[in-house]
Amino acid sequence: MEEFRSLGVSETVLAALEQKGFDTPTPIQALTIPLLLNGDTDLVAQAQTGTGKTAAFGIPVLDRAEERAGFIQAIILTPTRELCMQVASEIESLKGKKKLSIVTVYGGQSISLQIKQLKKGADIVVGTPGRVIDMLERGVLDLQGVKYVVLDEADEMLNMGFAEDVERILQSVNPARRMLLFSATMPQRILQLAKTYMGNYQNLVAKREDVTTALIDQVYYEVRADQKFNALARLIDVEDNFYGVIFCRTKAETAELAQQLEARGYPSEALHGDVAQAQREKILQKFRDRKTQILVATDVAARGIDVTDLSHVVNYHLPYEAESYVHRIGRTGRAGKQGTAISLVSPSERRLLGNVRHAAKADIRLGKIPTNQEVLQRRLDGLKVQVSGVIASGGTRDFNALAAELLSQYSPEETVAALLKHAAGPDITNMPEIQPIQDRRRDSSERGERSDRRDRSEDSNQTRLFVAMGRRDDMSKTDLLNYIQQETGIRPARLGKIEMFDSHAYINLGEAEAEKILHVFTTKYGRQNPLFTAAPKEKRAKSKSSTSGWGGDRDKKRSKGSKGSKSRSW
Repeated sequence: MEEFRSLGVSETVLAALEQKGFDTPTPIQALTIPLLLNGDTDLVAQAQTGTGKTAAFGIPVLDRAEERAGFIQAIILTPTRELCMQVASEIESLKGKKKLSIVTVYGGQSISLQIKQLKKGADIVVGTPGRVIDMLERGVLDLQGVKYVVLDEADEMLNMGFAEDVERILQSVNPARRMLLFSATMPQRILQLAKTYMGNYQNLVAKREDVTTALIDQVYYEVRADQKFNALARLIDVEDNFYGVIFCRTKAETAELAQQLEARGYPSEALHGDVAQAQREKILQKFRDRKTQILVATDVAARGIDVTDLSHVVNYHLPYEAESYVHRIGRTGRAGKQGTAISLVSPSERRLLGNVRHAAKADIRLGKIPTNQEVLQRRLDGLKVQVSGVIASGGTRDFNALAAELLSQYSPEETVAALLKHAAGPDITNMPEIQPIQDRRRDSSERGERSDRRDRSEDSNQTRLFVAMGRRDDMSKTDLLNYIQQETGIRPARLGKIEMFDSHAYINLGEAEAEKILHVFTTKYGRQNPLFTAAPKEKRAKSKSSTSGWGGDRDKKRSKGSKGSKSRSW
C-alpha cells in the first residue's frame, strides 16, 4: 500500500484499494497515476488487457473529482457496452466513501432510464460513442465542464468504425480538459487522433514483457482440423478444474462447439453477436458464478469480459493477428495466479503460429495430446478421490440395501467396476487415438484447396462481386470470408482475391459461387440495398458509403442521408 501512497493517492482511495486487496501498482499504473495527479499534460498510454489500466486512469480521476460539483467532471469512452459496464463497476469500487455519481450510457438499455439518471446528476459518465452522441443530440449531456476525457481501447473504437463519433464528442467537450488515450496498439490513426485533439502529450508504454505475463503457460498442439474437438475434449478431461474461455472465429462454430461440449458433459454456453443483451448478461453471470464451466466466444463478443480466475484460454483456431492472441491469453494468468493458454493448430495454421510467435515474442511450446489410456487413468484417479470422500462422509446409508442386492448377484469386483465405468463418463477406450502429424507438409486436401484458391485468384474469366461494406464498417478480409462461409457454406478456399477499401470491397470468385452468394443474400435481405452485387471486372463501382453496422457488439451506426438503409449484423 505504501507504493500507492508514494504515487500521491489520497487516503480515501487508498482505503478502497486496500479493501480490494491491491497493494502494489502495476507498471502502467506506476507510470500513469503520478502524471495525472500532479502534471498537466495529456497522455497516450499503450497497454494490453489485464494490465490494470482501468485503475491507472480511474484512481487519479476519482482523486481529482469534487463531491457535489453539479456538473460532469469526466467522460470515459469505451468501444462496447460490456467494457462500459466493466469500467463503471471498477471505478465504483475504487471511489470508497467519496460521494460521486457514476452513470453509464450505452446501447441495449432503455435510453429514458439513462436520461433520468443523467438528469439526477452525474460526476463521471462512462459510455459508448453511439449512445453518448444520442445524449448530446437530445441535450441531456453537457460536457462543457469536463476536466478529464478518457478513450479506453482507442484502437478497438476506431476499428469498429467510431472515428467520426469520437471526433464529434471531442468537439463537444471543454477545450481545457485533460485527455488520456489508452490503446493496445498504436496505428497511424491513433497517432493522428492524438495529434489533432491532444496537442502536447506524453507517451507511456507498458513493456511487452510486463504484458505477456510469465504466469501464463503457452502451449500448442498440432492436430488435423477434423480432430480438433476430440483433442480439445481430451485436454479438458485431463485437467482437474478446467474453467475457461474457448475462442472460435464464427458464430456458427461458436454455437456448434458449445453444443458439442454440453453433450459431452461440460456445462458450456456460447457467446456471439446474435445473443441478445439481456441473455448475454445472464450467460456472463452464470459463468462468473461458475454454474457454467466453459464459455465459447468470438473475439468481438468477448470484448469487455472480465473474469479474473480463468484457468485456461483456448484458441480453437489461431487468430489472424498477433495482437488478438495477446488479448485472448491475457484473460488468464491474472492476480498472481498461474494460467494456461492452449492453441489447437492444424497444418494450414502453421504459418499463423509462426507469425504469432514472432510478433508477440511468445514462447509457445509444443504439447502432446493425451492418449486414451492417459485420459482414462486421470478419470479413474478422480473417481478414487470422489469415492473416498463419499465413504469418509458416511453418506452411503441409503444405498446399502441396493449394494447388498447387487453383491448377491455379482462379485464385489464386477459390481464396483461397473459403477465406476458408469460414473467415468463417455467410453474412451474404443475411440481411435489422435495420431500425431509426422511431417511438416500439408495433407493433399489442404494443398488442393490452396492451389484451387490460387488458380481462382489468377483466373481472368471469373466473376467479380461488389460488396457494399468496407473497413469503416469494421470488416476485414478475414471477416468477409468467415461471413460468407457462415451464411452460404462456401469455404474460404473456394474464393479468390479480395480488394478491401474504406467503404466497399471487391471479391473475385467462380460463377457458381457468385450465383449462390447472390441468391442467398437476396433471399435473406431482399433486393433493396443489396450487400452483394455483380460488378464487371473491367469496371470499378464508385465508392458507396455504407450505413449499416455489422458488428454484433457495436452500437448501431446512424444513417447519414441515405434512405432505406438496413442494418445487418452477423
